[in-house]
Amino acid sequence: MRCDDVRAALSVALDGEDDALPAEDVRAHVAECADCADFEDTILGLRTQLRVEAVDGAPDVVDAVVRRVRALPTPPPVPIERRLGDGARPRGARLAWVSTALWAGRGAISTAAAIGFLAGAAYVGLGDDGHAPAAADLPERIVTAQTTVQALAADIQVVEYGRPDREGARRFAGRLVYGGPEDLQLTLTETARSRQGARGGGAPGDGDVRLRVDGDRWELDSVRGCMPAPGRASCPHGAARVLQAVTGRAPFSESAPVPLELVAPVESFALAGDPPSIGEREIAGREAVGVRATAAQVARFLEQLSPAGDLRAVHPTDPVELWLDRDDLVPLALDVFAAAGPVRERWAAAQGYHDEPGERVLAFVVDDVAINGDVDVDEEATTLAAGGAAGDRAGRESDAAADADGFTAFTTTGAEQHHTDEGFSPGDAPLVPVPDGLPAGFTPARSGTTRSSGGPAVQVRSWTDGRAWLKVEATADWEADHLFGGLGAAVRTVDLGAAGQGYLSADGRRVALHTDDLDVLVTGSLPTDELLDVAASLGLRGVAVPDDWREASATTLTLAAGRMPHLLTVAAAEGLDGFGRPAVRTLPDDTVTQVFAGPGDRGFVLTQR
Repeated sequence: MRCDDVRAALSVALDGEDDALPAEDVRAHVAECADCADFEDTILGLRTQLRVEAVDGAPDVVDAVVRRVRALPTPPPVPIERRLGDGARPRGARLAWVSTALWAGRGAISTAAAIGFLAGAAYVGLGDDGHAPAAADLPERIVTAQTTVQALAADIQVVEYGRPDREGARRFAGRLVYGGPEDLQLTLTETARSRQGARGGGAPGDGDVRLRVDGDRWELDSVRGCMPAPGRASCPHGAARVLQAVTGRAPFSESAPVPLELVAPVESFALAGDPPSIGEREIAGREAVGVRATAAQVARFLEQLSPAGDLRAVHPTDPVELWLDRDDLVPLALDVFAAAGPVRERWAAAQGYHDEPGERVLAFVVDDVAINGDVDVDEEATTLAAGGAAGDRAGRESDAAADADGFTAFTTTGAEQHHTDEGFSPGDAPLVPVPDGLPAGFTPARSGTTRSSGGPAVQVRSWTDGRAWLKVEATADWEADHLFGGLGAAVRTVDLGAAGQGYLSADGRRVALHTDDLDVLVTGSLPTDELLDVAASLGLRGVAVPDDWREASATTLTLAAGRMPHLLTVAAAEGLDGFGRPAVRTLPDDTVTQVFAGPGDRGFVLTQR
């Protein structure tokens, strides 16, 4: 008998349900299998600690209890398993998720009553597979929903805990205003109470941030990112503000990015499997669904929440609870908790942190949000420049002037100023073919030519639909010894049918074609299969790169296995759940590498010789 089947049978039996497996066969397996015996002890211990019993003939108190609970403040839900220990939920065990209001001891209901209420009325259960219906197919739903988010305005709070230069938490109030994939403003202002907690050197407004993106212009007003290192009490006193401005910005420039993950976390879930659900709750007057992830998976979200790089670091394994709007899947709240284990402890010591396992280390929450309403990002920028409540820069002086297009340029007294021109000129891009396979609903966005010093002239076209975007770049002047587009050394070769051979980055976000006349790159927030469809519909025919290019070592698992008969591979034809298919390379010394990319910063490399 398989252990998975036996453990499922044990869980079903504990719930008082019938199972297809004969009980005597299950008991015989458990008697001989130490792992299944441990599993049985675990779920029996869990039941003993919860003391859950069925309630027969109990009065219907659901409405009264719900009214009283809703009258209390609503903190984030806490899994029962965290209260019982740090171990992962055993396969097949059914756990209830209860709002901490039920446990707060504030006169609402007692712990025993809360457990009895859940047992008698309804289990907010995750089921045997750890997924609730609200979280089913969530990665696919997020990628699809990005086309429906046309505008967003939200008041937000960001709180970080455990900084070595702080007494207590550091808190920011801010606002996120989004009017399109390249029309966004993000402001974060440290609260007056939070400033009082700075040790030594902290100055008013040190952490304040303002990011404004408007098409070909990008501006970040902040202090230079600083986190105190061990042995240093604080960042330099009164850290100088830095104003970074980019003009002539290329469409969807990576050097001057737009924090679109804050609008819809596509990169955090593009390659993810269905995440474990933590139920539903109400946030900022909207119904939200919650899921569990890791800091590595939502790394892009965390990076974009801190455009100046000034928020505290988190460990990739730190568990995350993320809450998304149930209908539009806009992020409404996120909490990062310190993971347990010696690796995390050594990392924290090197960073100067004193995080206890399970402690919250970073939090984001939306206080008020309007999705797809009337949003004027320029008007909000002008209000900020005029010194409105959102524009109070905590004691520092600033002047502002709005140009004819409404873009507000800030100059800060005494600030370092860095200006970059990316050399983009709007206009037609005749080298870039318009794909026949353009997804429905996408409309043309910016196009033109980018000319950089010492680099080739690159023509670009882009298209958008809501938060979703697509870009095709082409150059006839490529002379390097690797693919145009920065795919990296780990790439997958892909068959594009009549369009010949293409190359796909390990994370599935970039498709390159090398032809006799052009080098082309296709990027965007679309799923990998749709990017490949776009590349195949450009009317070009890709060929293999020259033998002396680094991507020439890219191969397939079948060919690699021919050179290494005992090559270890993933059994599943489509790869591991939550990871893309591997990018395979065979090196001259017969070393084979398989690079598996996941969502965010998740990934690993399997090297065999």
